[in-house]
Amino acid sequence: MNLTQMLSMAGSILDYSPDVPTYRAELRRFINEAYRELFSNDVWLFAQAEEHIEIYPDVAATGLQLVVGPDGNAQLQDGAGTAAPFEEWMSTAVIEITAATGGVALPALPFELQVRTFVDADNLILEDKNGQDLKGAIYAATAVSVTIKQRFIDMPIDCVDVMSITFRFPSQERQPFHNLTRWEDESWMLNMDLVARPTNFILAEDVIVTPPVKQPTCVNVGAVANLVPVAGDYDVVYTHLNGVRQSAPSPNSTLTTFTAAQGLGISGMQNNGADNSSGLRKKVYMRTPDSDAFYAVSTGAALESVTTLGAGTGLSIPASYQLSKNRMPENDGIYKRVRMYPRQDEEMTITVRYLRRPGRLLDDADVPGFPPEYHQILVFRCCEQLFIKHGNPPLSDLYRRRAEAVLARMQKRYKTTRSQMLVKGNFSQSATMARPWRTLRHLS
Repeated sequence: MNLTQMLSMAGSILDYSPDVPTYRAELRRFINEAYRELFSNDVWLFAQAEEHIEIYPDVAATGLQLVVGPDGNAQLQDGAGTAAPFEEWMSTAVIEITAATGGVALPALPFELQVRTFVDADNLILEDKNGQDLKGAIYAATAVSVTIKQRFIDMPIDCVDVMSITFRFPSQERQPFHNLTRWEDESWMLNMDLVARPTNFILAEDVIVTPPVKQPTCVNVGAVANLVPVAGDYDVVYTHLNGVRQSAPSPNSTLTTFTAAQGLGISGMQNNGADNSSGLRKKVYMRTPDSDAFYAVSTGAALESVTTLGAGTGLSIPASYQLSKNRMPENDGIYKRVRMYPRQDEEMTITVRYLRRPGRLLDDADVPGFPPEYHQILVFRCCEQLFIKHGNPPLSDLYRRRAEAVLARMQKRYKTTRSQMLVKGNFSQSATMARPWRTLRHLS
């Protein structure tokens, strides 16, 4: 069933289905709460996803310079006559300063900073090891030599928990990685700078991108080049982009009504300082009259100090925005990370198996991401909550029991004893073999 069919089924059970926006929004909220709860309460086979991620070896670079940015923060730039050394994966890297001349207020060499954001191939904005500004320490140096380390690896944006990491490509020597806990990492005092073929991974602390706090304004900019796709009420939000990471959205704008001959703009966005200083660019999303989802506009990311977009031409909206799959992320700006041990000594592709967070059901055609024969469980959970709200405990209890019956069938089919044995362990384990004692080793 898609969302429309589930709403229709709920209306049939309740014998009440008015076309009232607030009522239908409540039904969608109950269905989505049940959907998220279903995924989070058990480890399901259908809740697992697999993704291939490139990881990179250390990069040594010379002839660079440290400069003081517009807001006083340190920036690492390529020097005169130096080839642009920076790549986008370095947006989450650690920078070890190994040598520098002409330095001002530099700590004893070598010392580490980390990248706040990748600006372009010529410029990285830096912060201290705790993610804080460097305004209190004025770094400036020429002829800087660095080692760029991918110490931490971001997991997919919808990752809730990492289950296993392996080498599985035909061109690679196949190999599982054993999961070490943080306690093991700390108690064994593992060397964070040991570089070799990885044999283990360690879950690192999550990273959170700070969201904007200022509410924007949705602006009707009149007859311009870029027009809205359909007439009706529009709503806009924006997020912060920190390198490849993205924050939770700003507060929603107030709804603004458009005709098909008018363009959409946004104003009142948060000013984050001089361009290319904070590392927080902005990405704009719109909600159209025919959807409850927010979709990205085609207009590129705005720099830190930009507060208004689309004033002259209107925001560029993809013709098939609902087919673009460019919905606003729903991870609230929280990113899971792992650290390989030892740190990779060459460019590699790892295969990550993880528990995923399902996207909410917002458009009429949205379908839940689990087998269709069990979709009615979301309707039963929705009706259970509605009957509680409207003071009918017997019917609420009836639909709770109906939902539990569906859940029991799902657990027999998609959550077996054998699958549970494999969920948190490595691919090398089996249901009949106890987990062996861990050993630490690395391959040169």
